[in-house]
Amino acid sequence: EQLLINYANEKLQRRFNRTVFDEEMALYEAEGVAAAVDLDYADNADVLALIGGRRPPGVVETLDEESKLPRGSAVNFRARLIKRVGGDGRFDAPRSLSSLFTIDHYAGRVTYDAAAMVAKNTDSVTVDALAFFATCSAPVAAACFAGAGGASKRSVGGAFKASLASLVSALESTRAR
Repeated sequence: EQLLINYANEKLQRRFNRTVFDEEMALYEAEGVAAAVDLDYADNADVLALIGGRRPPGVVETLDEESKLPRGSAVNFRARLIKRVGGDGRFDAPRSLSSLFTIDHYAGRVTYDAAAMVAKNTDSVTVDALAFFATCSAPVAAACFAGAGGASKRSVGGAFKASLASLVSALESTRAR
């Protein structure tokens, strides 16, 4: 759960940075004062790729793959992570046989325990929950679950990524003031 919350924070931080820094620099350039302004900020695109990337598969994609296996386990999930993203500077896993791994987020390092991640990721969203959220009066919630139909075949991580993508898309369609 904490991994997905931190992934959402990373996505929102990225949107904030783009709005505040990139769009402001574009405005400065249009006004001819960009040379007088030196904006330097940390870009978190690499940690977003590490967590949510599809090619190469990131943490959530690897978790989804492991969750679909009949004998998926935390040990195998962590081993796959080490094999796939072990060379990433934002990823670290102790050499011991523990289930721990660490990601260096925009806001700092966070250590996660893979022990329960595979089991939790296989939870499915019930038909009743989908119907409830699809008819919710909150537009963002309703939009995220509109047309979901029957019980979800997506993993928790996959559903979360889709909802987060919808939220970020909605935010990007707005204009900052």
